[in-house]
Amino acid sequence: MLKRLTIITLLATLMTGCGLVYKLDIQQGNILEQEDVDKIRPGMTRDQIVFILGQPVLESSFHDDTWYYLYEYRPGKGDTRKQRLVLNFDGDRLASMSGTLKPSNAQATSTDTDENEEPLPASDS
Repeated sequence: MLKRLTIITLLATLMTGCGLVYKLDIQQGNILEQEDVDKIRPGMTRDQIVFILGQPVLESSFHDDTWYYLYEYRPGKGDTRKQRLVLNFDGDRLASMSGTLKPSNAQATSTDTDENEEPLPASDS
């Protein structure tokens, strides 16, 4: 019995060490598509933004006029990739956008970009 338990423990350790154990891909935060980000324009209301992008992951406690849309993709194998979209409002209207997600149109404003962060793969949903 002890010999069998030792063999099972040894095999489990070897399988884990060899990478034979499947690791899940983990997605956290707001999954934003480029086509949705392209719909956002300065001057839109908060309700219009929520209709297009959904509720933000984070609303600043100190600045009521800042919303954060954050996304992290952690593949089972490979490097973690992150995206963020920060929306700044003036009253109820969108004043500016910044972050790693940028609208592909020229009408939106983008002031802060991290070029080190890679784009994420398209979601399957």
